[in-house]
Amino acid sequence: MYGLRRRKGRLRLDLTIDQLEAALGIQRPSPPPTWIQRAACRGVDPEVFFPDCGDSRSAQAAKAICDRCSVADACLAYAMKRSELFGVWGGKTRRERMVLARQT
Repeated sequence: MYGLRRRKGRLRLDLTIDQLEAALGIQRPSPPPTWIQRAACRGVDPEVFFPDCGDSRSAQAAKAICDRCSVADACLAYAMKRSELFGVWGGKTRRERMVLARQT
């Protein structure tokens, strides 16, 4: 099973990392999407995009950055697909994303 070998009275597991991860059901994180390299928020303090709950002024600062971003639609789609619970993504807060999800 999975490359088990007995050697000098010991069991040896003879697997590649990929085989071991598959056997254990471990999934590697996928690389970041390519649109992230072109995002207007690149280099901006992440705290801007994760305002305290109900802090609309902070959310507006994040939305202003998203408004001038050429990949905001891709960012929003990414957040919707992953059901992101926190932060401003693609110019939308969690509450706004929830409304969009109900509409689609």
